Amino acid sequence: IPRGKLGKEYLDYIAQSIAQIKATEIPAVKQAAAVAAEAIEKGKHAYLVIMGHMPPRIVGGYGDPSVFSPISLSPQNAEEMLQQGDFVAFIEYCGIPRNTLSAVKKAGANNAWVGVPVDDDLRYPDLDIFIYPYWKFGDFSVEVPGYDVKILPPSGVLQSIVYWLLSGEVTALLIEKGIEIEVNQRPW
Repeated sequence: IPRGKLGKEYLDYIAQSIAQIKATEIPAVKQAAAVAAEAIEKGKHAYLVIMGHMPPRIVGGYGDPSVFSPISLSPQNAEEMLQQGDFVAFIEYCGIPRNTLSAVKKAGANNAWVGVPVDDDLRYPDLDIFIYPYWKFGDFSVEVPGYDVKILPPSGVLQSIVYWLLSGEVTALLIEKGIEIEVNQRPW
């Protein structure tokens, strides 16, 4: 394998996925951001559930407007942790968390899910907003001749991009409404 070939294929795959997100998913991002901003404006919460390869320090890290509060949800704790009018963004991997989404809806919260759907996921009645992240089921971007495992998962990069798109849109909407946002800054 020539030097740089696999890295170039990976970067090409990421660039193509970003272009697809930009071309097709911005309306869903804006819809989710509007629901999240409305929740914040009304004194409710916008929460974030993450599962996958997204670097954990992005959320709450330097430059993050922190409009989303990280939360760990399950069907057992969703109703006690959420309130009517809250919003939950699930940035995950594949297959919607059906039981958790149902508990979120039962608590009166709205949701958006980012991930690769499996089977009839998109027809699940408790899913409010879907944002497709454009990675393949199996989370790979490069095939190596003679190697039985496909490599270089793009999901962490693409999850991060969707997170920043959502955060930026929510922040812009809140600022338009005169709500002050405090961006996490470096200490120096």
